[in-house]
Amino acid sequence: MKATSSSLTIGFCLLSIVAWLPNIASGQTTGFTYQGKLTDTGLPGNGLYDFQFKLFDAVSGGAQQGGPVSVNAVQVTTGIFTAQIDFGACPTCFNGAARFLEIGVRLNGSLTFITLNPRQQVTANPYAIRSLNSATADGLSITCVGCISSNQIQSIQGSQVTGNIAGSQISGLIPVASVPAGSVNYIQNGESQQPSSNFHISGNGIVDGFLLADIINAVSQYNLGGSRILSNAGTRNLIAGATAGSSNFGSFNAFFGYAAGQGNTTGNNNSFIGESAGFNNRTGSYNTFIGFRADFQLLSSGGDNNTLVGALASVPAGVSNSTALGSGAQATSSHTVVLGTDQEVVIVPGKLEIDTLGTAGSQQLCLNASNRIAPCSSSLRYKTDLRPFSGGLSLINRLQPISFTWKDGGMRDLGLAAEDVAKIEPLLIVRNARGEIEGVKYDRINMALINAMKEQQSQIEEQRERIGNLEHQLEGFKRLVCKDHPKGDACKMMR
Repeated sequence: MKATSSSLTIGFCLLSIVAWLPNIASGQTTGFTYQGKLTDTGLPGNGLYDFQFKLFDAVSGGAQQGGPVSVNAVQVTTGIFTAQIDFGACPTCFNGAARFLEIGVRLNGSLTFITLNPRQQVTANPYAIRSLNSATADGLSITCVGCISSNQIQSIQGSQVTGNIAGSQISGLIPVASVPAGSVNYIQNGESQQPSSNFHISGNGIVDGFLLADIINAVSQYNLGGSRILSNAGTRNLIAGATAGSSNFGSFNAFFGYAAGQGNTTGNNNSFIGESAGFNNRTGSYNTFIGFRADFQLLSSGGDNNTLVGALASVPAGVSNSTALGSGAQATSSHTVVLGTDQEVVIVPGKLEIDTLGTAGSQQLCLNASNRIAPCSSSLRYKTDLRPFSGGLSLINRLQPISFTWKDGGMRDLGLAAEDVAKIEPLLIVRNARGEIEGVKYDRINMALINAMKEQQSQIEEQRERIGNLEHQLEGFKRLVCKDHPKGDACKMMR
């Protein structure tokens, strides 16, 4: 049999599946040996060729079942070649149905395979014919009745028993015949509740590859170590943690952590996360407390719409619509926001962004030495080591205003270079926490301007006195001159 395509032809001498080799003990594999005869432009092929094998279910068309498998650099001698083909673990490749090889060939290293026609049918090896008979075992459970005795069965899986078996035929620990339907001695599979069916399991339970159960229903709670650990007490609540929400009759609450929301009775829509978070709340609603003992300060009816974030963050009983952020932060009245402790706003390194500002106000804000916002103050109560400051005109004259563009935003602006100001008067600059020059105290320049104005006023007074003296002297000179020259223009005005 020969197939021809372009200038290459191939003759097929033998096709066999290698399932057994004489005198060699080895396991059966998925590979087989293919032998053929190749002619190239009418002459027996010689040299190295590349082959590509595909497996189909029809001599033409059909569906590809395996491959492609490439076998490169095959030595062809006077047209004869041998190739090892392995389609691997392929359930549909050789399942007993007819199969056909499609072969492509090219000179070793060439770009394109030439497909040879027609496809060649895979024929059976004698030992493969013997394997075909094993298919009759598929119907053994139907055709073999009474041909296997009980003593020939070593073990059987429960899922494989579909009929009834007499109890006397089972010598194991479970006497099936003595356990009738509905018995409380074993857990049964069903959707209705099985009464009085407690169970106790020791050891580990492992389920590999399957869900243990799609849905597990508990009447009200799950316990661990004798304590309730998960519950939905009340209406549409989720409570997780020993003693958490143990008094709860509210709705839409989420309590997580030991004793979280333990005192809540009828409060609704609360979220308490952390050990003892929201412990003191009774009837307050719409509160969010996150952190160890983030809570109302006293056991009370609580308040509404509060947010606490941080360990020991708190609000007094009855406070509503307030926020306290930070460890130990306290919002002491309703409608307030507190960041940090002691009711002060703490500015941390980085950016503080405020999207919406309030209307104009009269109170100025300053940063104190602890980098906290505080009212600006000039009282002597906050000052020590008082000394006069004499910088004035000489300081102002040395300052050099500049124009520049801000890197953030690209806006043009006017101002002073803080590094230059530091060389003139260090008291006029601000340094950051790392000691780097950060900015200019523009309001402090007013102190130098006050001194400069005083200096200028003193100069003005001095010049005014000198001008007065000069005018008096000039008047005396004019009188002397006018005695000798009474008709001069200057003398006429003196008459």
